[in-house]
Amino acid sequence: MNCNKPSEINQKQVFVACIDFKKDRLNFREALVLAQQGMRKFPYSYHLRLNKALLLESLGNSRAAEKELIGLIYLYPNRQELHNYLGRIFYETNKSKALLALLSSIALDPDNEIGQENLIFVKRLLDRNPLREKPSVNRSSLTSFQIDDFEIINQRLSRLSKNKTTAASKLEDRLGLFFETLNNYKHRKEGFFWEFYAPHYINIYKKNLTKDFANYISENQNGKRSAQMKFDFGTK
Repeated sequence: MNCNKPSEINQKQVFVACIDFKKDRLNFREALVLAQQGMRKFPYSYHLRLNKALLLESLGNSRAAEKELIGLIYLYPNRQELHNYLGRIFYETNKSKALLALLSSIALDPDNEIGQENLIFVKRLLDRNPLREKPSVNRSSLTSFQIDDFEIINQRLSRLSKNKTTAASKLEDRLGLFFETLNNYKHRKEGFFWEFYAPHYINIYKKNLTKDFANYISENQNGKRSAQMKFDFGTK
């Protein structure tokens, strides 16, 4: 296997192995070149395209990585790791986007390592203080998740009943406020996060299933979870 001569590589598995070889040595740019060359030969390869997205993120091109991951999610809507990677991209920069993607990752499989780890990240996001917007921002002109909905959510959290002190009720309350905010802001919103993710959580809010959802992602009594809450992003 000669990873330095991609023109001689004729198998997807070899491309992936060479990419992993380059990544292990932190040669992200060379690995990205291999991924791009591999995709020209195997344009429908899930693993090559995923590698391309992750390498773009490693090289600091989050916008291009986001585009690749969203394209993959449309093709493979129930692949948990895709929602996980997308949520991690926005963890430090856009809480609403991060929450939607990470919650979806958990919902697809709450019991595995990815689901359990992302539950921790979701709770941290829900507890995080909001970032202040610049005074010059014109809210009426914003059409996506440019508005930090947590400014509104955190204001409302301060009015919650002090009797609700358990971790489960705290998660339920904060998710409920987030879902309610999505519902209130949904008009005239466009883009992947509003069109793909938001309807699922707005539907949970409208059907008064927030408590069920909070329990579904955070509890596992006797190894069973509510089948009612099982997610399938392949159906609308």
